[in-house]
Amino acid sequence: MQIKHVIQTLSQEFALSQHPHSRKGGLIGLAACSIALGKDSGLYLKELIEPVLTCFNDADSRLRYYACEALYNIVKVARGAVLPHFNVLFDGLSKLAADPDPNVKSGSELLDRLLKVFVLGLRLYF
Repeated sequence: MQIKHVIQTLSQEFALSQHPHSRKGGLIGLAACSIALGKDSGLYLKELIEPVLTCFNDADSRLRYYACEALYNIVKVARGAVLPHFNVLFDGLSKLAADPDPNVKSGSELLDRLLKVFVLGLRLYF
């Protein structure tokens, strides 16, 4: 229960804050939670992913890049457990692929490649 509370605090008080620096810290904190949880991060994916995806729409391109980086780290740790969330991830990625900022676009391409590894890896087992 404490893990959920930490994730909620990082999400609501930081990642979704009005202050850009707090949002950056919240994104970094959510990614760090996922890394610390390891394989258990799959149990909290909805709580970890939703605030990060919200930051994909931020007006600040640096925040969009941090969101992309945070989601990359969450996906890298959670691996195939993210596949039930594929639709929302794909929707968010499709928006970032057309981002005018080259850093955000580059980050979205790295995340896209990582997701493809898990999607194709799952397909090989069927």
